[in-house]
Amino acid sequence: MSGPHRLLFHDTAHQGSLLSHLRVKDKIRLVSTATPVSPTAGYWAGITNIRLWPLQGGARFIPKRWTATRKKLVPFADWWSTEIVYLEKDGGKQVTRMALVTSMANKDGGVHVDARLDPTYEWVAEGTNWSMTVNPDDGPSETLPFKHAHLAAIRQIT
Repeated sequence: MSGPHRLLFHDTAHQGSLLSHLRVKDKIRLVSTATPVSPTAGYWAGITNIRLWPLQGGARFIPKRWTATRKKLVPFADWWSTEIVYLEKDGGKQVTRMALVTSMANKDGGVHVDARLDPTYEWVAEGTNWSMTVNPDDGPSETLPFKHAHLAAIRQIT
């Protein structure tokens, strides 16, 4: 998934993106479904939702897809490298589409597999440290980590 994004959007010192070669990168606008970050937010998941099904033991991030309440055309540069898709203010983590896609492509199986991931990307991949505790009437409580924040975001970006 992340390979095509990088091919289309990401320029490096040695390689230009398809949009740059077509000379449209500075002219296009893309649909953003990212909810703007609230100034008081300590945590933000701007392009994903969370699905809970505690009786089955599930909690995970899902793409917003058609449930997104914001669909706005924004300049490519804002969409790719400015809009925050995940935020943890206390931990100093801000994730853009570009950071997510390039980390996935460069280190997590897109083009390369590294033994060590970027710490912020790893935080997203591990579910941004979110979990819920289920206290069933007929058994012990259980903490369920939220999963797939990175995959949900990549699907939403697509």
